[in-house]
Amino acid sequence: MSRILLASGGPTYAHDHARAAQALEEILGDAGHDIVAVTTHPDQLPDATAQHRPDAIVMHMLWWRMLADRYAHLRDEWAYRTNEDLRSALQSFVVGGGGLVALHTSTICFDDWAGWGDLLGAQWNWNRSFHPPLGPAAVRVLDAAHEITEGLADFTTIDEIYADLDLRSDLVPLLAGRHEDGTEHPVLWTRAWGAGRVVQFGLGHDESALQHPTTAEIVRRGTAWAVRSPRSSSDA
Repeated sequence: MSRILLASGGPTYAHDHARAAQALEEILGDAGHDIVAVTTHPDQLPDATAQHRPDAIVMHMLWWRMLADRYAHLRDEWAYRTNEDLRSALQSFVVGGGGLVALHTSTICFDDWAGWGDLLGAQWNWNRSFHPPLGPAAVRVLDAAHEITEGLADFTTIDEIYADLDLRSDLVPLLAGRHEDGTEHPVLWTRAWGAGRVVQFGLGHDESALQHPTTAEIVRRGTAWAVRSPRSSSDA
């Protein structure tokens, strides 16, 4: 049984992080993982990681500086800048062999830390990144040989496909999401970082999106891959 630290939280105007966290607890619990703690703010992560010694951190959170004028009314409550404790804790955890499964808004997080984009393989660019409104999203399997995507078929879900992220040059996607204009954008990939493993999965906007059978299956498989455990999954 793998020990999982679930990292959630952020502004509630567009994402219900509490319900998403509940969905993830069910998805991961059904796969046999032990949720040892749930954090709701990034500043809780260093102590929680040290105290609970998880095998993986599964992240569904949204914390960034909110520099754009349209977020001015939210800054006092929600704007976030990283600190050295957080950066060191996350880097040390993964480099030391921990798994990181970063979902959906994770690429938007920590926009004052370029190293976060290096760790994940991509980062939101506030000058060009975007996504269409929540709605039907077609997803194509690019690599059917990887253990996370093996045997999966192309699928359609209700979600958001992030586009025009700052992608690192060594990124090799496993899934791509398609916009209505036909352009495709990576939505799933993996990375080795030190002795650890990273899964970046751009889907999972809300509770319903996470509960889509294929999305939930990818979360289960991705977590198993990140902690190097035999794949535990439902029939996909």
